Amino acid sequence: MRKICYILAICVMLWVPMASGQQQAPPNTELYYCNASVEANPDVYYFSATFPGPVRMDGHLVGRDFAQFAKDKYSLPGHVLGDCSHANSVKDRETAIDAAKFVHHAYVDTGWKPKVTPVSKSRQ
Repeated sequence: MRKICYILAICVMLWVPMASGQQQAPPNTELYYCNASVEANPDVYYFSATFPGPVRMDGHLVGRDFAQFAKDKYSLPGHVLGDCSHANSVKDRETAIDAAKFVHHAYVDTGWKPKVTPVSKSRQ
């Protein structure tokens, strides 16, 4: 039930229109943020900072890098799942953190930003 609530919260936040004056990505880029959790115990979510990346950034590769960072820095046991999400603004990340707090009761704001943001090879 927790995962369903979290997924619904993320879906809702993606449909909320961006208010004027919020930070946006530079031209030819989009904003992203990553999150990670331990597969066997997803009660704590780890969030990266919001960062610009190419329009077709490979979120799976960057998400794996973030998961490895979280695993190493916080000595997380077991398999750590990581993924990146597109953000219309910095506020989207804050909404995701609020959803994590509501559903999972704990989160860690790591401040992490990727050193490299590879472009996806798919034509999606």
